[in-house]
Amino acid sequence: MALVSVSGNGGPGILLLNRSIRLVDRICVVASVAALLLMLGIVALEVVLRSGFSTSTYLSDEYAGYALVALTLMSLATCQLHGRFPRVEIIIANLPPAVARAVEILFDLVGLALTALLLWKLTEFEISSIRSGDTAPTLSATPLWIPKFALVLGSGLYVVAMCQILIVHLLQLRTPGAQGTGYAEDEDDT
Repeated sequence: MALVSVSGNGGPGILLLNRSIRLVDRICVVASVAALLLMLGIVALEVVLRSGFSTSTYLSDEYAGYALVALTLMSLATCQLHGRFPRVEIIIANLPPAVARAVEILFDLVGLALTALLLWKLTEFEISSIRSGDTAPTLSATPLWIPKFALVLGSGLYVVAMCQILIVHLLQLRTPGAQGTGYAEDEDDT
């Protein structure tokens, strides 16, 4: 699976960048898998309780929903780092290489700005939940700052991933004859 990286011998800075990209990717993958397993476990428990014991946890919908939101937000950075979001290749492929790189950097900057705005607003949302002591209007009365934290963490890691992608694309501008988008097969970064 392709993961964005900078190739070549660029010294300790490039090594650090590639390692930080892998670290963000691993954190997001582990968190996404944990959210998925939690969601599956909650649903499976609910099925067993309802079919075998004619009872319910009375919170499976709520917590499975929280896990789904966490899974979605935590997977954004990984999808970005692996180049899995749709791209307008038909336009970029027909541009001269220098213009194509400039367009990619422009897209990176716009994406970073929008993602940073999302992080800012979600952080404000989280802080207001903590201050007000909001709880879910359900039987569990879950403090809402807990599930909202996944939103802040996921969007924060997405901002980091967008910064990493921008740095890779800027470094490619400086590299004469550099080709491609920065997405390459996973290699050892040592």
